[in-house]
Amino acid sequence: MKKVKEQKDIKCVVLRVDSSGGSINACESIYQEIQDIPQKVVVSFGNVSASGGYYLSSNAEQIFASTTTITGSIGVVMLRMNFSELARRYGITFDSIPTSDLSGSADPVSPINKKMNENFINQADRSYHRFKSLVSEGRNMDMKTVDAISRGRVYTGDRAHQIGLVDKLGGLDSAVAFAQRNYTTSGEAQVVHWPPKRSLWELIFSNRDEREDETDYDDPDLPDVLHAALGSLLKGINITASERFNISAFYDKVYCTPSSLSMTSGVMLTLDENTAIQCILEDMNIPEAKLVNGITEFLTSTE
Repeated sequence: MKKVKEQKDIKCVVLRVDSSGGSINACESIYQEIQDIPQKVVVSFGNVSASGGYYLSSNAEQIFASTTTITGSIGVVMLRMNFSELARRYGITFDSIPTSDLSGSADPVSPINKKMNENFINQADRSYHRFKSLVSEGRNMDMKTVDAISRGRVYTGDRAHQIGLVDKLGGLDSAVAFAQRNYTTSGEAQVVHWPPKRSLWELIFSNRDEREDETDYDDPDLPDVLHAALGSLLKGINITASERFNISAFYDKVYCTPSSLSMTSGVMLTLDENTAIQCILEDMNIPEAKLVNGITEFLTSTE
């Protein structure tokens, strides 16, 4: 978005959204970027564009969805991981000197007390109200109507169209055609896909950290093992000869290091708790199946 808003020859943006949600901070950041660009924004929903996916799309000029798109899920879920039982099994205990009843709010090994619980509820309520307010403003609905269709309810694209959450039914091509007809002078503007794709050669010989910082390229879909191999070579991780042929051990060593196990609580905009947990795992570069093993290995080595 930052790149696009500097391009005066770009008259309209068709944003493809395919997401089941995620961190409210990430969704809010994308929402604000959409608000800041001078071009008109048309949103095209993919297979799933729910909760956080709908959050960032709520104020678009037009929203397109397929009849079978999963959308809606206007709601929030508050997550706070609890590793105290896991630590207890390995005989690991913790001492702390808190300065208030809220000091351990983000500590995954501290029990949640009444004060923390109240604070978490207030935070979730504020986030939920913000979400509903964006929908009310962007879709020209009163808050009472928004509340009636919110509360985490999930809709098909067809049903979302009937209740006003979606403007038109159709795929990406329909959204592009609408943008050409309504937001360009000639009605036949050139369509440019953004960001441009990198070649496999460019991907292999560029530093992974640099790729993550760049916003004007889109990496091709490659197996995670290739990413792990390139990352280890570029970051100087010591891989033994046997681990080169042991994909599980190779992957664990590259991605499941103790430094990646930091955990804080946060408000998630997701379809359900399982999806929220998966979002956290992806942010931590830990596959869902590796969560317990990764922490177990770390706790064992610490013990």
